[in-house]
Amino acid sequence: MRCLMTALCLSVAMVGCSRGPLPEKPAPTAAPKLGIRPNGDTGIQPDLSKIPSDELKKVYAYIDQHIDEHVRNL
Repeated sequence: MRCLMTALCLSVAMVGCSRGPLPEKPAPTAAPKLGIRPNGDTGIQPDLSKIPSDELKKVYAYIDQHIDEHVRNL
């Protein structure tokens, strides 16, 4: 019984492969910018000098640089 099922699966696979290559997928395009300003109003910005850690400043900078991606993920 296993031999019969194996032969059937292989024959189906071979027929499926004889159709030729699959069409190529189009290259992904860059997502449009959402235009979100991380600081909101440009006249008001947080005082980053009061943040105690340089590592935390890097985290905030990364978030600000990738804000559009974060919003899309949400």
